[in-house]
Amino acid sequence: LASTAALLPTGCKNLDELLDGGVMTGELTEVTGPPGSGKTQLCLSLAAAVAMETNSSVAVVDSRGSFSSQRLRDVILGRGGGEEEAAMDYMERVRLYRAFDLFELLTLVDSLKQKVAEQVGITRAKQTDRQTDRQTDRD
Repeated sequence: LASTAALLPTGCKNLDELLDGGVMTGELTEVTGPPGSGKTQLCLSLAAAVAMETNSSVAVVDSRGSFSSQRLRDVILGRGGGEEEAAMDYMERVRLYRAFDLFELLTLVDSLKQKVAEQVGITRAKQTDRQTDRQTDRD
């Protein structure tokens, strides 16, 4: 889970224009649309991009039970994710969660929000410790 935000292009020029360049990492993005409109493909592409380009973990919430690890692998390999072993490393950064009703989704979002806050707090604490160590070394 990323502690810093980055603008991540979707890979679709027209969609990126509508989104002012892409989607922000570190934020919750909901994708809706009719069957066959490309929602799953977009989510898999974004998950692969986060895992590959930011070296961060990414949470994917599947509300229909249609997530396919094989399709994710294919997307990663299609984006230049190297050989099978490298693709598996990227896939390990994708955290799959399932929520099939609104109550499960809201509970999950709250849980993920807490995890991000904890991780950001740990990252900030480590940065503060490093800054203190550098200051001590200078003195």
